[in-house]
Amino acid sequence: MKKIELVNGGHALVDDADWELVSQHQWRCHEPVKGYPYAFYGEHRRTVFLHRLIMGAAAGQQVDHINGNGLDCRRANLRICDAAQNQWNSKLRSDNRSGFKGVHAQSPDGKWTVTIKVRGRLIYLGHYDNVDDAARAYDRAARAYHGEFALCNQDLHSSTRHRR
Repeated sequence: MKKIELVNGGHALVDDADWELVSQHQWRCHEPVKGYPYAFYGEHRRTVFLHRLIMGAAAGQQVDHINGNGLDCRRANLRICDAAQNQWNSKLRSDNRSGFKGVHAQSPDGKWTVTIKVRGRLIYLGHYDNVDDAARAYDRAARAYHGEFALCNQDLHSSTRHRR
């Protein structure tokens, strides 16, 4: 593993095998107001992102950072995906009040509502008395519907996942 020093501070991680490909450019850190930081360089009026270069992503393809760290561009942390799959592995929304994916504020009867979005369709998973039970219900559905791209509440609350 090698560290690429970014011109505007910080570093990105790449595999030794990719060093020759990426070391010829001056990389910067792109930090959008919303979202994740990524390493990029500008060339001939176009932006080249480090993770896309390493994976050889074609137009229309997206590259997912499995651990949620947009500056960890080691191949074991990257996978080609479509937009929906990339969204499945996303962080909590900033307006989330339950602290869990798919778990919504208590309904008038005092229960937590659980839903999951699958290919544009919102699926109702039930009402739960306990927020932890609701989170586990979402996790079961996420694994079933999203497979390897599922980001479960259990993962979000573990110390091994990069906080986005």
